[in-house]
Amino acid sequence: MFKIDDIKSYTSEKINLSNEDSNVLKNKILEIIESDSINIKQENVLEEVKRIIQSIPKSITTKEKVRLVYITLGKLFSYDYRVAYDMKYAYEEAAFSDTFIGKYQTCIQISEILSLVLNSFDGIEANVINRSLENIRGSYGDGHQAVEAKVKIDDNNYETYLLDLTLDLYLIQSGCRTKHFAFESGTFGEYDIIPQIETEEMDQKLNLIKSNYTDIKIKSIKEYLKKIDLTNQKEQDKLQLKLIVIDSFLNPFNGYHEGKQFLNFLFKELLDENYKEFNIYFLKEESEIKLRTFYKIELSDDTKWIFYSNNLGLISVSENIIKDLLENGWETRSLNLEQELFDIEKKK
Repeated sequence: MFKIDDIKSYTSEKINLSNEDSNVLKNKILEIIESDSINIKQENVLEEVKRIIQSIPKSITTKEKVRLVYITLGKLFSYDYRVAYDMKYAYEEAAFSDTFIGKYQTCIQISEILSLVLNSFDGIEANVINRSLENIRGSYGDGHQAVEAKVKIDDNNYETYLLDLTLDLYLIQSGCRTKHFAFESGTFGEYDIIPQIETEEMDQKLNLIKSNYTDIKIKSIKEYLKKIDLTNQKEQDKLQLKLIVIDSFLNPFNGYHEGKQFLNFLFKELLDENYKEFNIYFLKEESEIKLRTFYKIELSDDTKWIFYSNNLGLISVSENIIKDLLENGWETRSLNLEQELFDIEKKK
């Protein structure tokens, strides 16, 4: 757990970068923004999936097999963030075959792969189902898919679980507790629930967690920050302290989408300040879509702009840097961002 001295000594030059647009600094940050990316080209993870199936111990229960498959596949796959640019990617045929499984998938494809892997074990009958999600932050909607798994508990009993691996990817990859593994009973109570304490016991037994879940650590940090006397500190300094703590939790994710989801989770837990999220994109070719995320954090007497980098964490930027990107090929679908940065009529 963090101590105040640890927080004070944590070096975070990237967060502290000045917002003054000296040409050297501006060019350095622009270079990072332009180059920082995840290769969306489908890399073949077929062998990793095979190893997951082959490495499942025969001695564990069928329910534990479901849990182990769910978590290990969750560490392997990433959501295809191109969906944020164009929903057509959500409905592409599953990117897998007898010789190829792509790393970047949509909920349709992730659910189909999870179902196929689970069905390779005795005592499990898994099927892909459609479900409607409301008020979910992200690219999900009426076309969302998950898995329904009927699992043999003993000779005479079965339980049926709802497994939504797509929604749990960022939690699995950040070491947090899952929220969509046999967690919901369904509209008509058609699904069985596995209590959280039981999933924790399975995770301990299967060595899926080493010490504690990341979300529990975050909660401890949140309580610790409340005890620090910041009465005489400026707003900017208070914010800086929280951003340093948040940045310390950010490790590179397999996919950009999962990293951004985890950052939003951290912001909601640890930031008291109001903030807005803005996304911009650059389309060179259909196979080369770059997405970038900026956050505007509002203080009573100041505004701070933050760029999220999957590889580097949080970087301070200025409005001029975002303007420069939008005036040189980058685009946004956010009218609010354009209103924040430009005279709309003049830009038109």
